[in-house]
Amino acid sequence: MVLFSRLLAALADVPDPRRAQGKRYPLPYLLMSTVLALLSGARSYRGIITFLDQRRDHLNRHFGVSLKRAPALNTLRHVLHRLDTVDLEEVLRTHAKGLLPEPATGERTAIALDGKVLRGRFVLLVENGVGIHHQHHHMGDAYGIVPPLGKGDR
Repeated sequence: MVLFSRLLAALADVPDPRRAQGKRYPLPYLLMSTVLALLSGARSYRGIITFLDQRRDHLNRHFGVSLKRAPALNTLRHVLHRLDTVDLEEVLRTHAKGLLPEPATGERTAIALDGKVLRGRFVLLVENGVGIHHQHHHMGDAYGIVPPLGKGDR
């Protein structure tokens, strides 16, 4: 099994907001590469493009694509801004639920997250002082994420 293949398959369920002729870069590959870039420390669109440009050959081999170059910064920005965040979140939640074992009847699975890192929300991408924030939500009846306490909650 290819590392991250389950996530890549899940990302294929995210509706692509682009017109048919504007799909030089497959959306699941763009999203997967963006996730990997963010996990590797990229904090801007330029950082994501740099990550893709430097690792394109490796990512092509690993994920079975044959891209000749990284997308332009504006291409990535346009695609990410046009994504339906509700659809993307649903796909990611469904994928995350599939990674967790089913709890026994009446039990809940707890996920511990470091509050110093989270500070009440994830900032997924920041450019020019504008961030896309993901607030913590409940993952469903059997799973829950408890957000860390903020300064005013202590």
